[in-house]
Amino acid sequence: MQKIRCEIHSVGYSQFDREGNFKLHAWSNFLQEAAANHAAALGVGMNDLAKNDLLWVLAQIKVRLHRAPAPGEKIEVATYPSGTRKLFANREFKIQDEGGNLLLTGSSRWVLLAKESMRPQSVLTVADKLPDNSDQPVYFDFAEKLPVPENYDFFYDIPIRHSMEDVNGHLNNAEYLAAAQDALCSHGVIATYSGFEIAYHRAMRAPETLTVGIKKFSDGALFTIFNDKRERCVSGKLNF
Repeated sequence: MQKIRCEIHSVGYSQFDREGNFKLHAWSNFLQEAAANHAAALGVGMNDLAKNDLLWVLAQIKVRLHRAPAPGEKIEVATYPSGTRKLFANREFKIQDEGGNLLLTGSSRWVLLAKESMRPQSVLTVADKLPDNSDQPVYFDFAEKLPVPENYDFFYDIPIRHSMEDVNGHLNNAEYLAAAQDALCSHGVIATYSGFEIAYHRAMRAPETLTVGIKKFSDGALFTIFNDKRERCVSGKLNF
């Protein structure tokens, strides 16, 4: 059983924006790919779950960014399950450079859903295929709920395109992070980020339009993403 998944990647120029900053959603793409590959290696990947009309969905993720990589730099992405709690399967992430210096640490919670009804299923049905990593660090907990602003400084609309959806048929989780960063950039906030946290409440897909509500602070911003019905789909926090 592969207890810890480690992948080596070369960082490309497409992962940087016009200011030369590493894109927020590029971090998320590294993490979700490693998680998907590890799940497949453990026998609980997308193809395995599809046999029982099940799928994994990211419920919450919290990340600290220690430093951004440079174009052409090789990085190691490590991930491992870190136990189950109620309806959640927990997973940790670590990205480091070739010298072993930290670039990212993060924790996440995933739910197992029935594909047709999108209702949560017990993760105990797959728990026997998840390795015991109780000797490995858990970077963050999720004891506190993300705060939701009472009012917002501004709103930013983004039409959802077909290319933004993933293989599960809804807006990919990394796209919400990109939307929040784009909303801030639209109002002149070009920041170096030190971390982010996102809680996913409801799926979205094309041709909906997502609306990002931003509440700025001196060291970051809270954001909420709404769908066409003004339902809250995502709550998040970006740290500068």
